[in-house]
Amino acid sequence: MCAGAAGASLRAVDTQITEYLLAGRDTRIGPFLAGFDAHSDNPYVNYAMPEIGAEPTSAEVDVLVAEFRSRNRKPRLEYVPASAPAVRPRLESAGFEVEQLHPLMTCTPESVPEIELDPEFEALTVTSDEDLLALHTALCEAYGSPAPEATDVARTRAMLNRGGMAMLVRTRSGEPAGGGMYTAPIAGATEIAGIGVRPAWQRRGIAAAVTSYLTRTAYNAGLDTPFLTAAGEREAAIYNRAGFTTTGRILHISLPG
Repeated sequence: MCAGAAGASLRAVDTQITEYLLAGRDTRIGPFLAGFDAHSDNPYVNYAMPEIGAEPTSAEVDVLVAEFRSRNRKPRLEYVPASAPAVRPRLESAGFEVEQLHPLMTCTPESVPEIELDPEFEALTVTSDEDLLALHTALCEAYGSPAPEATDVARTRAMLNRGGMAMLVRTRSGEPAGGGMYTAPIAGATEIAGIGVRPAWQRRGIAAAVTSYLTRTAYNAGLDTPFLTAAGEREAAIYNRAGFTTTGRILHISLPG
């Protein structure tokens, strides 16, 4: 299938999301675009995407793997499989294994309710590096990740400078409880990302309230396609409360070893 035919078969919103995701990759490797973090080998910030309609050869997949190996990074891709149906079979024939098919969720301005935080908590738009560090500390605990580093704060600061937004939720006594962000927009699309709540304050409606607030703020800022990727069906149910529905899938696939 040629790129034009593949693009025509995609829903317009899927094309917009795929183009948004591709814009974050700056290293071309054949029909793939990859992004590499010079300071971290975290696989979630080092991955590639195929171009819309890509039909890679076995040799091109080998080149992709070699590029990741040369940088001491795990060969890995994240993408909307409907945007390039020929890619997954080629990757699997090269030994790649599916990590997960995550729900891809979208919404409309009318579907997003206003969800109030429990009065025990307060929310603030993050502007200082001190609050960015507090946000990342809460999110790392929420996701069971190591403590944040200065590069995490710097990466999010750069995202804010490009038009993104971060939100920190804390208790009335000032202890960080969770938060999230929407990423720097590209052609009207933005990802609602990093939604997390520390274990002590989970099941208090914080995640749904943060998602709702960020999404409504994105719409009010003139963006037309907020989207998010849910970790699984339980998380998707939380985002349903915030007005999102599952409209597709994001494939995470990598080469073991």
